[in-house]
Amino acid sequence: MGKDANGKVVTLPSMKAPDIADVLSRTENLSIEECWDELDLDTRILALLIPFVPLQGGGSLHIERTNVAWTIDVDTGNSDLEAQIINQRAVKEIVRQIKLRGLAGIILIDFAGSKHKGEQEILRSEMINLLKKDDRSQVLYFTAGRLLEIKRQRTYACVADVMLGEDRHFTPITIAYMICRAVLKSKKIMPTIVARPEVIELIREKLKFRAKFQPNLNIEPDFFEIKE
Repeated sequence: MGKDANGKVVTLPSMKAPDIADVLSRTENLSIEECWDELDLDTRILALLIPFVPLQGGGSLHIERTNVAWTIDVDTGNSDLEAQIINQRAVKEIVRQIKLRGLAGIILIDFAGSKHKGEQEILRSEMINLLKKDDRSQVLYFTAGRLLEIKRQRTYACVADVMLGEDRHFTPITIAYMICRAVLKSKKIMPTIVARPEVIELIREKLKFRAKFQPNLNIEPDFFEIKE
């Protein structure tokens, strides 16, 4: 978090999962992709850092990481739709989230309902079709625990690892991004940016004709200030 030259707090939106769910699923007449297009860039980034993803018409995804794999749980919630319908809608959104979040390694998907053999094959075939152009992904089979297993080659860090550190603070890259966004939006001439040295080094070249810099080791990892 930080303050711009007008004293306004600058940070990623302090929205929680239910708030984003309301934005994404405010109407059943819009697809998730169309709702996504309505969000500003900062809110999109935040949406990729939380585990909750609503599904159009009801149900949701819960995306979390364990020590050995990413897990994606398809939850019917309070939806009146049959589990099979929610599962079919979930497949497309799961593929979108895998790509948007940069998920890699082992990905285990727990679809809703009983998932009999016939339904498993339908879901697996649809997943294969949607990922056929993704050379990094290999759709395997349902495990004994009825989880669909996907292996995806890891070529770069996922969004969560880039934006959040192990201590769950925003990384210097995230803070640098927030500062650049604030300065480039501001009409102030040559404001002074106060931030940790590692953040200053990331933005010095980008903003060298737009701002002055004041490294400060005493600032908290998530804090910066943009002042006159």
